[in-house]
Amino acid sequence: MGSIYHGQGKFGLAVDTMRKVVEGFQEQLGPDHLTTISAMESLAGSLVMQGALSEALETSVLVSGHELLGESHPNTVSARVALCSALRVKGELQQAEDICVKALKTLEHMYGKNHPVTLAALARLA
Repeated sequence: MGSIYHGQGKFGLAVDTMRKVVEGFQEQLGPDHLTTISAMESLAGSLVMQGALSEALETSVLVSGHELLGESHPNTVSARVALCSALRVKGELQQAEDICVKALKTLEHMYGKNHPVTLAALARLA
């Protein structure tokens, strides 16, 4: 439901729903489980769209997930690209650029400059 609310632009409902989801996963699976981290990233995306940037960054897998997964893990890089897109939509262009450039450098190192994943991230930066 949280992702449906997010897609409808009902970010307050999305945040409330995703908070419950994250709490449930943390309780049942633990804070370091990939499912919990994925739910945290969804919550962070909704928080960004609601305008709660600082809380989104605290919630983001960029804070918790990279410690578990590492900076070069595909989930961490994907979260970074998603956050970049959300920040761009919110008009936080400098912050979006900084995050996207870092993700792009990681993707270029992982896959090369002409890989479809790298090019998709580059398109988000453009």
